[in-house]
Amino acid sequence: MVNTHVLQPTSENRNALRDTILKCKTSLAIKAYGDNAVVFLISQVGDSADATTFLRELQNNSSLRGMVYSSTERLDELRAKFEAQNDDRRYTAWVSNPDLLVVSGGYELGI
Repeated sequence: MVNTHVLQPTSENRNALRDTILKCKTSLAIKAYGDNAVVFLISQVGDSADATTFLRELQNNSSLRGMVYSSTERLDELRAKFEAQNDDRRYTAWVSNPDLLVVSGGYELGI
C-alpha cells in the first residue's frame, strides 16, 4: 500500500544539505579514497514546488559539480504506478537509470 501522506519540506537552513555534502567531500577520511568515493543521489518525493526549486538549486550549484546527481521526477508517484502493476523490476530499473539524473553544476548526465 502506498503512503498517501507526503511530508512537506522543513524550515531548516536552506544550505544545510549543501554544506553537509561539501563537508563530506572535503573531509580527509573521504579524500584518501579519491574524488569519486562518495556521490549523492537525490530524488524528489511529493509535489512541493519548494522542493523542486531546492533540487534545481542543488543541480545548478557549481560548488557541487560532479558530487550530486538528482532528479525532480516524483518517486512516490512512479512507485505507486509500478506497484499498481505489480512490477517492482521495472521500478528498480527506472530508479537505477543514470540517464534520468542531472549532475550538479547544471550539466546533463550524458552516459
